Amino acid sequence: MAALPLAACLAPEPEPEDWLAYGFRGPEETFRSFLTALAGDRPDLEYTCLSQGLKERQGGNLLGYLTLRDELRHKMPWLKAAARAEIESVERQGQDRARVVARVDWLLWDETFAVELVAEGFYEFWADAERVEDGFYPFSLRAERGNAVARVPAPEEADLNAVTELRLGREWKIDSFELPDEAPQP
Repeated sequence: MAALPLAACLAPEPEPEDWLAYGFRGPEETFRSFLTALAGDRPDLEYTCLSQGLKERQGGNLLGYLTLRDELRHKMPWLKAAARAEIESVERQGQDRARVVARVDWLLWDETFAVELVAEGFYEFWADAERVEDGFYPFSLRAERGNAVARVPAPEEADLNAVTELRLGREWKIDSFELPDEAPQP
C-alpha cells in the first residue's frame, strides 16, 4: 500500500501555465510539452509530440505508441518520474535536427536520457471552423520581389475562395528516445 502514494508522486500535476506553454516552436518547447503531457497522464497529447517518422515506426497510430509506452515503463519504472526531468543541454544538429539531454534526479531515480527531435513542415486549409485539408510538406520560404513565398499543395476538392485560413509552418517533434542502458529506441 505504501507504494501507491509514492507512485502518485512520481509526476507533478501540470500547472495551468504548463498547459498554456504547450507547443512545438522549438526543441525545448516540444520537450517540455511532452513532459507536461506525461505529467498529466495524457498519452494522446504525448503522441502529438512525436514525429511522423516515429509514429510510422511504431505502427502509425496511437495504439502503437501506447504499446511502446507500456513496454518502456515496464522495463524502466523510473520513466514515470521523467516528467520531473530538467534539461541539461540542447544541441542543434543542423537546421532541422536537435538533441535534448535531460536528467531525472528525484528520490531513488538519477537517470540521464536524450531525445532526438526533427522539424517537420505542415499545412492546413480552413473554411470557417472546418479544416478542409492538412498534411506534411517540406517547409521552405523564399523571397520574391520583397515578399515571402511558400508553396503547399492545393486542396483538390475544396473551393479556394471559401478558404478562410491557411496555416503553414515548421514544428519540432520527437523522433527518437535514447534511454540509459538501452539501445536507441525507434
